[in-house]
Amino acid sequence: MSLAFVSPGAPGTATWQNRAGVATDVTGGAMAQPVPDHLVSSSAACITMAAAVAVAARFSSKRRQAVRARSMLQQARRSPAARAVPSQRGSRAVAFALSDLRGLFQRTSAAAKGEMNSAILRKTAASDVGNGADADGGFNAYAVKMVKIFLIVTVIPFLFCLKNFFTNPALSDFSLEYGPHLADPLLRATSSFQAVMVALALFWREKNRDAPMDRLFAWLFVPEAIFHVLLHFLSHHNWIGNFAFGYAFSAGIALPGFLSLMAYCPNEKKLPWMYIILYIATQIPICCGLTDMVGPAKMRLNFANLNTATITGPFFYGIMKRWKDVPKLPVFLACGVITYQVTMGIVGPINAATVLKLYDPSVVFQHAVVDVGFAFAYAASIYYGLFLPGKPQPKFS
Repeated sequence: MSLAFVSPGAPGTATWQNRAGVATDVTGGAMAQPVPDHLVSSSAACITMAAAVAVAARFSSKRRQAVRARSMLQQARRSPAARAVPSQRGSRAVAFALSDLRGLFQRTSAAAKGEMNSAILRKTAASDVGNGADADGGFNAYAVKMVKIFLIVTVIPFLFCLKNFFTNPALSDFSLEYGPHLADPLLRATSSFQAVMVALALFWREKNRDAPMDRLFAWLFVPEAIFHVLLHFLSHHNWIGNFAFGYAFSAGIALPGFLSLMAYCPNEKKLPWMYIILYIATQIPICCGLTDMVGPAKMRLNFANLNTATITGPFFYGIMKRWKDVPKLPVFLACGVITYQVTMGIVGPINAATVLKLYDPSVVFQHAVVDVGFAFAYAASIYYGLFLPGKPQPKFS
């Protein structure tokens, strides 16, 4: 095996060849003293090993490769074989080759440090995005704070109707009609389907992570999906099932809309507080009616239909204000489902002259259609996000 190092410098630079065991310069003249073969081989082996690592480090962005190359270079320079070369010209040749390698190692180390600093900056930027800063530099901590406040506010109306969670089941007609209606296998299946659709859309959103506001918007559909399943699988004589019914039809449908109202009107700082005050004022009597287990069961259903139409009304102010930037499909789906639900609640089989029972198949089917419609509306909302692609995300001061 032969080894040759040729410096890329000007003519006259040294060339070392160990095939014959003699160090020569580029002019072809032999040096004064031949280098012993075992010394040349040992020194060459050291430099060969350092050069191999240098090449590997040169094409690698990992700092540990550069550190390892530097270490092996130092070992090569300090090796007895490198120090024991008796020829002055041979020593200069070895030193020149090692110096050339040292420059390569320094450049590699600098490149590795630069790559490391870039990785740290990218990680810091990703951390800022997770804490509320979007890719464009806008900071969304204000929106996150307001959503946390609203989550607490959504529980306040239930504090005014705690007595509804501790009623005598003998005084309620829940088990006569509404209980069998909610426990119908079809409605349990459609509520589960809705939760699965939300989970799949949320999984897609978390995988893409393209906008912090869209991620937060997607997570705000989770409470309604969870409580909607619970209200169909639990008896409302159980306070958890009763609370799930009230929360799903009040806060569950208000949480995503509250964030969208702020996103579409980021400079109107009074608007979220006005909605919070309006929410508390309207939801205290409505949540009391939703969780009333002593009154007529059909009244609870009427409260649910009424609240679905009224609680979402203010959100359309923000949607219309940014209509050109808003995805249209989720809006049309939600409007269509809400219109169908309210219409069937007013003139449908529930309040028809025939006075059908709530567990009648026609009433159950109407409820199932609403559940499936909202499943697609929720999934589309999570998939498309708050704004069309390429539109500027909101920036809160």
